[in-house]
Amino acid sequence: MRSSLVYLVALLAGSTGWAQTLPSPPAAAPAPNAAPAAAGDEPDDAAQLVSSRTQVFIQVSRAAHWRQALERLRADTLTHDLLVSPRMDNSWVQLQTMLNLTGDELFDRMFGRQVAVAVYPGSTDHLVAMFCRIDPSDGRMLVERAQLQRSQRLAPVQGFTFYRTVERGGARVGLRSSWMIVSQPRRGGLIAQLLDKTEGQSLAEDPVYRQWQAHMPHDAAIRAFVHREPDQVHIAWVHCLERTVTIHYRGQAPALTAWLCKWDIPDQPVHPPLPASVYAVAELHAIDHDPSHYQTDALDQFLAPKNFRQDVLPRLDSPLVFFSAAPGPGSSNSVAEEDHGRQGISEANPPDASAENPASPEEHPASAPAEDNVQPLHVPVLGFCFRLRDRSLADDLDRWITTGLLAVNLNPNNDESTAPVITVQTRNRPDGFYRLADIGHVLADRTGKQVFQHAELVFGRIRQWYFICSSETFFNQCDQVAAGTQTISPLLAGMDNPDDGPADAAAPATRRPLVSVVVQTTPVAAQLRQWLEHEERRIAVTGYEMDQLLRPSPYTRWVRASANLCGTLDQCRGLSMRLWADEQNILHGRIRFIAADATAPTPACAATTQP
Repeated sequence: MRSSLVYLVALLAGSTGWAQTLPSPPAAAPAPNAAPAAAGDEPDDAAQLVSSRTQVFIQVSRAAHWRQALERLRADTLTHDLLVSPRMDNSWVQLQTMLNLTGDELFDRMFGRQVAVAVYPGSTDHLVAMFCRIDPSDGRMLVERAQLQRSQRLAPVQGFTFYRTVERGGARVGLRSSWMIVSQPRRGGLIAQLLDKTEGQSLAEDPVYRQWQAHMPHDAAIRAFVHREPDQVHIAWVHCLERTVTIHYRGQAPALTAWLCKWDIPDQPVHPPLPASVYAVAELHAIDHDPSHYQTDALDQFLAPKNFRQDVLPRLDSPLVFFSAAPGPGSSNSVAEEDHGRQGISEANPPDASAENPASPEEHPASAPAEDNVQPLHVPVLGFCFRLRDRSLADDLDRWITTGLLAVNLNPNNDESTAPVITVQTRNRPDGFYRLADIGHVLADRTGKQVFQHAELVFGRIRQWYFICSSETFFNQCDQVAAGTQTISPLLAGMDNPDDGPADAAAPATRRPLVSVVVQTTPVAAQLRQWLEHEERRIAVTGYEMDQLLRPSPYTRWVRASANLCGTLDQCRGLSMRLWADEQNILHGRIRFIAADATAPTPACAATTQP
């Protein structure tokens, strides 16, 4: 079991020194100390235990349930490959050995009911402490099997009896009837301050905490509260309902307010004419038109005799849109790549054991593939576009981009006269023209990657939008959407529906959109799988030994994580992200993951496009 919640606990345990190299405990070791006495009224919320001076408070409810949910989504393995170090792995195994429990049993009994992490400020350092709601019998079991010793330096506070591990520098463990606290070593004074409420209130009684806590639903899986400065408050919570997981954010700070005041934020967003082949869209709706906020001296040298602040910025409008799409039939983004027979590593085709340093793919001679074995490598369409206040800006942009591309030819990769050059062609369309730059041969020559040889760059204006993308076919599809002869992407309709799915606990009356992102995960998983297959063929050609492939490195960790990411994406239908501001300049955010078998939300309205 590799739940990310488990390794959050393992990270804290490992950093405190609780899980060190310890021998397996005896089968029936007597308790070296008396078990903690039962306290009176046990609080249901860890916020009732900590001081109101706590700066960061993160609470996880029903952690055992979410561990199982992460395993079903295969997100536990993905998180493990990306975040967990070998030291954390060892710490978790040692905890299991000490307590004679399996990983699932250990997590569910010690951390499966309620887990909270509190950060308390000190004069020179901070205390990080973890609170766990446990059964009283598990507290007694922990004292016996982990051979905890009573701490002579920490007096009981709030019914907590403090223990330390056998080894020096181990974690501090506090136990009362139904709660356990685990903290860093050598933080005894701060632990007492964290739990001491004689000079103030508990966090649960703090007016600021209660005010912002009201925005979070009671059934939230995870809650986070950050209040490090008197005028700065940030909260976040995770809400799960009907196979949909939503992460909410709400924050207020003077720096955020000043930042939001700089932007021109529209009341109603508009969208570019994107076709149905788009599977990922990110829109930045706000724009800053104040010239004093820009330092563009280097850019102005290229734009001379014009400059950005006077000649470009006033003619720009929001939004700025980034997109990715599947390559259509006949698109140059579907390029053929050599299939090296997919030899792999097998008994019939063993690797060269004599090669101590396997050659790179470019250095290793590959046998010429047959025509029947040529496999297509579908490169997704990538690009961005932005809205123009003044359409005449498109003429200047065409000239500047063309000049920049042709300038690349003045700095060839080698001195040979046969070095490829970039050519820019002008193509007509019903409502004007666009330009097509053949950049593939130059990219392939300078990178040594033949996969780039068919790459192209297309740029030009479509109505009120200026497009820069990697496919002429896609550009023409956008032109047809603008003319009304092709269907617009359904993702854009979803962007106009910020309230689909579970509603916020306190939704603002006015939403001024800042950022919107919508992604269909199935095409992303397909593209990722194709890249992994490409890497299999490349690795097969290099003759790598399996143990060399499995050696820890950033690259091999990324390959393994990508394979697990495909499995996680298969369990989802899509994800969306919203960032907006209300009339009080409070920043709101939301990230939503929708499971593959969840009911699709009905768009509230059709997408709004502007010619």
